[in-house]
This record gives sequence, structure tokens and C-alpha cells, in this order.
Amino acid sequence: FDLEFTKDDVPILLHDADVDRTTNGTGRIADLTWAEVKKLNAAAKFKDGKAFPHTPIPTLDDTVDFCMKRNLKIFFDVKAPDRRAVKVLTGLYKKHAWLYENAAVCSFYPWLIYEVKRADNKIITAHTWRRWVVTYADCESTIPRRTGFFYHYLSLALDIFNVWSIHSWLPGFTGADLVLTNRLDISPNYVSDMRAKNLEIVVWTVNDPNEQLWMRHTLGIIYLTDRTSTTQLIKTTTHMQDVLVHS
Repeated sequence: FDLEFTKDDVPILLHDADVDRTTNGTGRIADLTWAEVKKLNAAAKFKDGKAFPHTPIPTLDDTVDFCMKRNLKIFFDVKAPDRRAVKVLTGLYKKHAWLYENAAVCSFYPWLIYEVKRADNKIITAHTWRRWVVTYADCESTIPRRTGFFYHYLSLALDIFNVWSIHSWLPGFTGADLVLTNRLDISPNYVSDMRAKNLEIVVWTVNDPNEQLWMRHTLGIIYLTDRTSTTQLIKTTTHMQDVLVHS
């Protein structure tokens, strides 16, 4: 889940920098107090919103408690380069030792990963990345973030530097344990390269069953998915393939 902060420093779960797309409210989350945010309905714009009661935006603390009670793995995805996240997350780990074995802190911002690891080197950290993230707003690279000629090509240069850094020195410099990689950037060579650097790979977001099977069985890597309905099918198919291989 994605971590953001209200105007009065309450850590909450929210994907966007504003509440317009996912709730019945408007405005940047950084400009809204927790008293204002907790009145919003996070289910208001579901496709079948009438089937859901009023659903408030959850706080970070409530969500961690929920996950711990159900023994769920956690990826804290820090959406903005906000140093408040370092203090809040390291404090959570000190409060709940369970997190050290069951959670990871990830972000597109390498300096944030560096600061988390420096504050507590027992915390599992991960670089989140995708190709052309600075230049394009979408994973398919069709929506430019900037229209000016100079800034567009400057963004391209920064993206090339970012990809080179991920493949060469950056995870080692920041002390990261994982790389959270977009599914479009996965290949057997990439997997071999990252493992040679002692980095584990987590792929986002894999919803096609055939692609899931390739990730799980052929490449042997972890993936994040929105389609949990396929989980048992993938486990069963992978088990059967293992049986055939060792028969």
C-alpha cells in the first residue's frame, strides 16, 4: 500500500497526491487535515459504489494492526519524497518487531531508501523502478510528463541514468535488499543480473495467469497482483510441473 501524509502529519494510505480520483472529496492530501480526510468516502467512486457502505481512508497504524492480526506481508510504498516517512516507519518497526521479518519499505526515491537503511539497517528496503518513469506518467510510455523540448529530453537523460544506476551501483550504495520492477522490464537476463548482485526481485503488477506462471515457475520470482483469484491455480500448476520435472 501507498503511504501519504495529511497536513497535520497523520500517515494514511492513499495512492494519489490528491483525493479527487478515489474519493468524494477534492484537494491535495498535503492541504487537508486528518479531521477533513476521515470524513471522505474512499468507496464513493467504485464501479458499484452503492454496494459498499461509507469507507474512510485508513490510517497507517490501523492498517498495520490489520495486517499483523492476519499475518499478511507488507510493502510500505512511500509515494512522495517525504522524510517524515523515515521517522514514522522506523518508529513502527521499533514498536512492532514482527515487521522486520514480514515487511519491506520501498520507494522510487533512492535517498529515502538510503535514509531508512541508515536509520535502521535491519529493515528490508527496496528500490521501486520502471523504465522512463521521469519522462512518462504511465507504464506504457504514452503520456509525457513534460511537453517542452528541453525538459522532455532532460527527462529522457535522467531516465537513462536511472536505469544504468539500478543495473550497476545504486542498490549497493543505498543498501537495498530488493528491486521492485515493473513487469515490462523483466527478462531472464535481468533476473540473472540482479541475483548476481545479491538482490531479490519483486515484480509489479502481474495479472495475466500465463505471465504469473512464467514468473513463478520459470523465473522463480515474486510478483504482486490485483488478481488473487488465480493464486491457487498458479500454486497447483507450479506443483504439478515440479512433480513432472522430478519424476
